Amino acid sequence: MAYATNGNDGLQKAKDIVPDIIITDIMMPGMDGLELCRKIRSNKAINHIPIIIVTAKVSEQERIEGFEAGADAYLTKPFSIDELRTIIEQLINRQNSLRNKFSEKTTSNKKEEKEMELTDAERRFLAKTVDYIYLLLDKQQLDVNTLAEKLCMSSRQFHRKIVTLTGNSPATFILKIKMKRARYLLETNPKLSADEIAFRCGFEHTSSFYHAFRKTYGYTPKEIRRGV
Repeated sequence: MAYATNGNDGLQKAKDIVPDIIITDIMMPGMDGLELCRKIRSNKAINHIPIIIVTAKVSEQERIEGFEAGADAYLTKPFSIDELRTIIEQLINRQNSLRNKFSEKTTSNKKEEKEMELTDAERRFLAKTVDYIYLLLDKQQLDVNTLAEKLCMSSRQFHRKIVTLTGNSPATFILKIKMKRARYLLETNPKLSADEIAFRCGFEHTSSFYHAFRKTYGYTPKEIRRGV
């Protein structure tokens, strides 16, 4: 747990630590809670973090402004520890639900994917991450550090965000994307050899590709080709 004495300090600590949740007072020196929310939501590395705003009193208009700024919940002073704990648990459970969806087998269907409770910012981030994975695969330049640079993050920030959203490490998330690409190529490009597909999916050795594919799907690339 980390504490900040003002909004600017809080924003910097959020960037450095990438916490699981942020609780902020609406009235702070330097930067108030609403501005802090806006700054966090505009930062790609930390815009997924749930935010709770604490305030002495709040009108309906102020509540709307808070949600528009990116707050996930409001707490009006005075509040009980149980009330705060309940809100935190709800927000953390939402994140855990999202992680569990991504931690399921790569064979999850489109209906399941549509049911994932992604915010617009989370959806855009993951879509952009996948786009860069494919781009770097095509250039044979894919590694976690290069991917993080493309997303304008440090490796630590990227690792923390991917784990938060998907429950997977960056390396595991990248492998899942590689496997999806491999299966697509196997099913749609019968003229491509296993060696060519392995190369297009970022594997130096076909044997490593075969091992990863069978571990992911439970059967081999040849069995996919035979319609198993």
